[in-house]
Amino acid sequence: MSKGTGTKWCGPWALAFLTDRDYDTADKHIRRKIKRKTKVQGLSTYGMHKSLGPKSKGFTRTKRVTLQKLSDQLLPGRIYLIWVTGHYLILDTGTGMVIHNQVEIWKPVEECRYKQTQVRGYLCWTPRKTSAVPFREKQGL
Repeated sequence: MSKGTGTKWCGPWALAFLTDRDYDTADKHIRRKIKRKTKVQGLSTYGMHKSLGPKSKGFTRTKRVTLQKLSDQLLPGRIYLIWVTGHYLILDTGTGMVIHNQVEIWKPVEECRYKQTQVRGYLCWTPRKTSAVPFREKQGL
């Protein structure tokens, strides 16, 4: 759990989840990458892209598509960082499950509270090969 107020913001939480770090390390990493950022409330897609590093290709913008429709259109068997209106989610198209900082358990897209929310953009995430624990095994899938 994070020190201080105990609030976990969705941007640092998603970064910590994808890069296999703890929340405080991801929070410090974002503040170091984005100068003059004392709090990580309201992290933009540019800030998230910069924090993920130069190998991330950036967010693909979408227009008028909901999370439920987008999950059917994306390539199967991949991990996506989804940016819905004002929130970051992680979608595993291999299992059709979603996880985010408010629930912290995998749920099917149909049961996610953001299933009818418009997706603003998404980013395909490929984990580093040096990771000691494979992504799906780490989460118990």
